[in-house]
Amino acid sequence: PLYRTEIIISDGKSPVGYFYLAKLDSSKKWLRVGDYVSQGQTLGRIEALALDEAEDVKSKYNGIIKNILILPKSWRERRKFFKKGWPVEQGTKLFEIEVRNP
Repeated sequence: PLYRTEIIISDGKSPVGYFYLAKLDSSKKWLRVGDYVSQGQTLGRIEALALDEAEDVKSKYNGIIKNILILPKSWRERRKFFKKGWPVEQGTKLFEIEVRNP
């Protein structure tokens, strides 16, 4: 099938912050590659360093998570990612989504 792929980037108010991956509503599992997401669904949260506030990152599309671009490659770094978040700045690529129309 012909589906387009879109990249979701950090475009929040703050230039620097920490990104935290969302947990799925129906379970305690983290969002992962292969999960279906709906437009408007929360994918994660960015806590801004300078503004002392948080902003949800929401999907702009219906589709399947093909890649979590911000996820560290090493297992040691992944443990840190899930516990403490991961530094991001405006324009950081977060997710690759294979867009599906409803």
